[in-house]
Amino acid sequence: MESVVAYTMKPESSGAGRELGERIMSGLPGDPPDVVIVFASPRYAHEELLRALQASCCPGLLVGASSAGEFTREVQSEGMACALALRARDMQFSAGVGKQLDRDAAVAARQIVSSFQGLAESRYAHRSALVMTDALAGHADELVEQLTIATAGQYQFFGGGAGDNAQFQRTDVFFGTRALTNAAVALEILSEKPIGIGVSHGWEPASAGFRVTEAKGMKLIGLNGLPADDAFEEHAERTGQQLDRAAPMGLSQDWGCGGGRVCPRPFSDRGWMRGLGLEAGGHQRRR
Repeated sequence: MESVVAYTMKPESSGAGRELGERIMSGLPGDPPDVVIVFASPRYAHEELLRALQASCCPGLLVGASSAGEFTREVQSEGMACALALRARDMQFSAGVGKQLDRDAAVAARQIVSSFQGLAESRYAHRSALVMTDALAGHADELVEQLTIATAGQYQFFGGGAGDNAQFQRTDVFFGTRALTNAAVALEILSEKPIGIGVSHGWEPASAGFRVTEAKGMKLIGLNGLPADDAFEEHAERTGQQLDRAAPMGLSQDWGCGGGRVCPRPFSDRGWMRGLGLEAGGHQRRR
């Protein structure tokens, strides 16, 4: 497999997409890449960037997501775009998209899987898929469960949610030159050799675990039988900090965005908050 990583800090969307494509073709000369995976800051007009990238390197598939901080081995920053281009003779790629994720994750999973080739293709021994979801739509765990059911457990799934630098306004996933919300995209990877997947998110608990005792959709209402804001107030007092109810992420403790944690938004006047990675039904959460 051949690969190249490219990045751009150009502020203008079309120029950024064009520079990404040119750097990809410079690092991967010859035939166009089979697939490009792109992550782009929310400051860009994503569809303009994607169209320029598509035109400048003509990948077979183009997928990705908006991001919250971008990085490669060479650089780490906010407000840029980066891409991974792949070309492989011993692998096969396809891409699928599922829409209306917040309505029915099972339907979205079936929409995605309808584009997969591996369920009918027996030449490749190993089946994987990179899954990227609109984090604000929620239901990521349920989506993965439904994808596993729809593929009869034959795939390993990995990926994550789109970001927007903690603005919590719009988190896009990219499918071709379209930037979509309330959706998930998946890149199917069929290979002759296994693909290793590791997890190392780096978050450390900031407190003891709390039980979600009341939630509605993505609204966190109660922890341990008390209003959610009580837990944050107590945490701020215990750690010698001032809680800004309009920006609870301003607390210096790491909050985390997955693996049993909640990414908080401002509190309502009734003491609840909207968060990412929230599940109701007695699940453990840490402050």
